[in-house]
Amino acid sequence: IALPPLNVPLAKALVARTDISRDEMLRLFHEQFLRDVIEMVPLIAAAQFSDPVEGPKFYSDTLFPRIRDNVAALMSRFTGWDMGSTQMDLAIQAVMGVHFGIALENVLGGGKLDIARVTHDLTRMFAPGLTATTLPTARTTAAKAVARAGRTDAAQGRSGIAAAAWLAAGADT
Repeated sequence: IALPPLNVPLAKALVARTDISRDEMLRLFHEQFLRDVIEMVPLIAAAQFSDPVEGPKFYSDTLFPRIRDNVAALMSRFTGWDMGSTQMDLAIQAVMGVHFGIALENVLGGGKLDIARVTHDLTRMFAPGLTATTLPTARTTAAKAVARAGRTDAAQGRSGIAAAAWLAAGADT
């Protein structure tokens, strides 16, 4: 299935910009990506949901890699994360999921989306999480949780995984 072209020149142009703030760069990205997804969502939905086997294969083999290739450098500039990292994959999956969900709801609802308002909200939502930091690994986070709880044996250490997930989510900072 041929996809309409993504706005690659915008993503590449944004990576090179030094005259705008990070938040403005992120807002411009959300605005253009949302516009592109709204145009593509009927084709994407048909491809994704028409066949229970081929639909997920289309997403994982075609759609995600293509979008990832187009936005990874820009996302790396926002985050400081390596373009091949798991964190990068998760961030791009999250951005894609939110944009596709908004676009699908808009198309199915027959409504006219206020793109300026939505991109403002998306920027506010994603900006704090897409910062130039390194996320802790699950092992490091679990070890810290276990140390905080004063547990050292393996059985108790495994129970620290749940605590680590809680801590990583910011519940106990």
